[in-house]
Amino acid sequence: MTLSGTGGDVSVIDTKDRQHKSDSEYAGKMDSSIQLGPFRAPRAKIDYLTIGIPASLTTNKQCIAMQRAIKGRIETPAGRSKRDGAWITIHDPLTSDLQWLLDNHPESQILGIEIAVDFTPLDRDDKLETMQGLHGWLKTRLFPQRHPIMGQVTKRKYYEARTGQIVADRLQTRSENGTVYWTHPSAYEQVRLYIKKSDNGVTLNQTSSQRACVRIEATLFRGGCQNAGLHRVAELPLFADQMRRYLSRFLYVASGIRPKLKRTRTNNPEKARRAGDEADKERKRVADAWNRYGAAWAGRHGYNTLPDNRVNRLIGKALKGLRDDLMRLKLTAKVAEAPDYITLEKPVNSRVVGPRTPACIEALMSSLRQHQGSIDTKPQDREQEPSAECKDRAADEVLQMHDEENVCTPKN
Repeated sequence: MTLSGTGGDVSVIDTKDRQHKSDSEYAGKMDSSIQLGPFRAPRAKIDYLTIGIPASLTTNKQCIAMQRAIKGRIETPAGRSKRDGAWITIHDPLTSDLQWLLDNHPESQILGIEIAVDFTPLDRDDKLETMQGLHGWLKTRLFPQRHPIMGQVTKRKYYEARTGQIVADRLQTRSENGTVYWTHPSAYEQVRLYIKKSDNGVTLNQTSSQRACVRIEATLFRGGCQNAGLHRVAELPLFADQMRRYLSRFLYVASGIRPKLKRTRTNNPEKARRAGDEADKERKRVADAWNRYGAAWAGRHGYNTLPDNRVNRLIGKALKGLRDDLMRLKLTAKVAEAPDYITLEKPVNSRVVGPRTPACIEALMSSLRQHQGSIDTKPQDREQEPSAECKDRAADEVLQMHDEENVCTPKN
């Protein structure tokens, strides 16, 4: 510690004056950076997009046209409760899939979107040890709490393979090489980290088109989409424009914990010495916490973190690449029409829709027509709208029919 002034001169000691230098030196001591040489530059993609069943999807012909136009895998999950409604999920959508939705169903609600960032090994053997090393490094350094929505209330959890449940994690993580979750109590946002070794039941390292990788996912559910300003399909280009800025804080990687140093000004050498000692203790405290627990300790105790500029820059470039792809989406005049958010009030008990099973979509839309009333009529023929009680009774009959006949089982 250096004291300014001599004799009776006023000595002003500001422990903040040395903070910037100390932070950089301190970060260097704490940071044991992972070697990313064995990995490709990370790439970002939309892992899935969930939309409400479009109100304009009214005929079997339109359903079949959708099934043929969409290249990604279409799924219509069964609703967990009566309030969930009916929806369609498109896994691994291509830009052409999104353009088709923009052109044909821009009014459809977006109920969920998941953005994935993949770290893929360069080695064709897809060595598991290499991916486990990166997975273990990231799970102690990912800090979604950086996003103002997540904050200190975010909980870290992990998948317990023995029980098949997702359970709360400790500061000293018990997740080993399993899936790690960062969740918000609202259940609107989630970050997930795992080693992706298979996709839809197919082992990735046995295929030529896809490879096993370490994946980070940021998922926005329902209200999370609204928080991001993403309400309907027509707003996908606008979301893409600000996606990197919005999502990068969910995927933020830390290199250390920033100590909380008090600003002390005094002309008393003894007080200055004590302030310096307290600052040194604080630095040592957070350094020890980082070495033992990583960023989870900062989230638990309300500390900020120091960024890992190298990794954050790579993730930012991956998001920018996805943004550039999505910005090629073209808006048509139909997008400017007034939005129509009509969807089912009750779930349809349907199953996975395979790439060549239009009959499943027909069955789904058949139940949709029964629930909404007669569709194959002219607009003027629909003046007599069925009552809410009739709609509920019809929906219950549809659910019972699907449960008994299992009409949406994909054909072999």
